[in-house]
Amino acid sequence: MKSFSIQNFFILHIFLLFLLPLAKCNPNALTGELRLRLDKFSEFVKQPVGTERKGDEVKVRGLSWHLKASINELITAKYIKIWLICTNDCKIDPNWNCYASSVIKIIVGQKEVMTKRMGGNFNERDFSFYSQRIQIENLLKECQSANEDSVEFVAKVVPDAPCGNSLPRTDILTVKSSGDENASVLINKNYLAAHSNFFNDLFNENGHADRGMSEGWNENVENVLRLANQFLVKEVEGKCKRFLTSEQCKIRTMKKLLIADKYGLDALGEYILYTTKYKNPILMEMSRLIKGLYCAIVTCLRQLSLTMKAQKRGKEFEMKEVWHNVRLLGTGISQICHLPSIPFKLLNFFPHY
Repeated sequence: MKSFSIQNFFILHIFLLFLLPLAKCNPNALTGELRLRLDKFSEFVKQPVGTERKGDEVKVRGLSWHLKASINELITAKYIKIWLICTNDCKIDPNWNCYASSVIKIIVGQKEVMTKRMGGNFNERDFSFYSQRIQIENLLKECQSANEDSVEFVAKVVPDAPCGNSLPRTDILTVKSSGDENASVLINKNYLAAHSNFFNDLFNENGHADRGMSEGWNENVENVLRLANQFLVKEVEGKCKRFLTSEQCKIRTMKKLLIADKYGLDALGEYILYTTKYKNPILMEMSRLIKGLYCAIVTCLRQLSLTMKAQKRGKEFEMKEVWHNVRLLGTGISQICHLPSIPFKLLNFFPHY
């Protein structure tokens, strides 16, 4: 029993040693401790201006924080500048910002000889760092009195929750701006996948995409196409096309043609018509007849518009009635045979209506 207890003690000890580095590396920690040790300090301060030493990075609130010491010069006197730096290697939003405060303790040997406070609003464009000046002579005196030639900077950083997304900057996409059709905004695939099961299946390359094809796509393929068009995701558009032409798709042929026309998928519409003629030749013949009727109506109205220019204003009311009926007819034809609506085609003939 005694040996068993000793064995359990060693297992628990090893387990705690394993958990300790995990706790230190927690990227979502609310606070963090930063360290920078300058050994052989007397030799370091003799280095030329611009010499730097950097501490290890620590993840806090999903951001990377570290300390840096550099040798600077003001007029003829050298001094050390200690930097608190926040980097955005895990950010995707160029407008991120994070307010943080810190207390930096300067330790010589085992003695805390100085304390510096710094902090502010960290962001990418203006301030990704804050710094403090420290006189070299004061630190050298402390080292001599303590008979120590090393100085350690220990900072406790307490940041607020950052504004912006903390997902990896990978697989950048663009989305159409609502204000300007030519403008685009950067987004992230992982961000979409984290908030949508559809995008999670579409972007995942481990086989989930095939499973998603047969689950709910008949009801949602048009919505997915709309999002793919808005977010300019060609690979999603391609998967929607493959589904619409697959045997798994249970959407009616007319509905497929309307979807193809709505999102400008001309090749898809032609493919559907080509494959449909073998399955339903009557439908293809009706499409040809209605298309011929459409062309005949356009020709007649073109001639009619030329003759109506010389008519009196009383006749123009009758023309408006004719135009209203043609508009209704054109809408019906468009829905039946996959043609542009007649009102759009005839605006050039009747600009004053």
